[in-house]
Amino acid sequence: MIGLDSAAPELVFDRWAAELPTISRLAERGSWGRLESTIPAITVPAWSSMMTGCDPGQLGFYGFRNRKDWTYDGLSIATSRAVRQPRVWNLLGDAGRRVGVVGVPQTYPVEPVKGELVSCFLTPGTDSEFTHPPELKAEIADWVDGEFLLDVPDFRSDDRDRILRDIYRLGEQHFAVSHRLLERESYDFFMTVDMGLDRIQHAFWRYMDPTHPRYEPGSRFANAIHDYYAFLDREIARLLEHADDDTAVLVVSDHG
Repeated sequence: MIGLDSAAPELVFDRWAAELPTISRLAERGSWGRLESTIPAITVPAWSSMMTGCDPGQLGFYGFRNRKDWTYDGLSIATSRAVRQPRVWNLLGDAGRRVGVVGVPQTYPVEPVKGELVSCFLTPGTDSEFTHPPELKAEIADWVDGEFLLDVPDFRSDDRDRILRDIYRLGEQHFAVSHRLLERESYDFFMTVDMGLDRIQHAFWRYMDPTHPRYEPGSRFANAIHDYYAFLDREIARLLEHADDDTAVLVVSDHG
């Protein structure tokens, strides 16, 4: 299962379909379509709804920040501890299946799984324990160049060049970790989520979309989002090298 946070169906299925050969080939060989997200249609709770089959009302949270009491300023962050229902990897682990999970939102703090887990952008930093088993953290440090990114730092800043570099670094590192795990393990279920797509659309959408109220025509960043979609399509092709013809492959998004 390959998650693309905030992938836009009008870009994936229509505007750029011919330039995304891997995703288009998967769609042609299987089933595809625009699906309805949660209400509200945001990262938390959408990924947890997908992983549990429960809607936000059943989950008991509606966003990153939720009221913890009857006051206006009493808020709490919906971390992994807010998810009380079993997610698909919990059910599979209970059934004796081996799982790998990389970067799925709402997986920090880390809880044990039957396999390997690398937590998400809600992790405070690499000083935290963000893997299961704990020793996987040291292995990741050896697998990637520089500090391992769990998110794009300050992706709402005006330093677009730095943001773009960090988005690619985030994506490259997370796919590198996925490859390492898939090379050495045989999983019954493996899932990874790319958050760079969400971050690049936050930072660069106005440079490509003439209908955006803050559109900037002629920007050197006009193709930034397109190029990142193409990057993801190539990375998905590389991931599929680890899958045989009997492997079920899902490419999914939480909202778009």
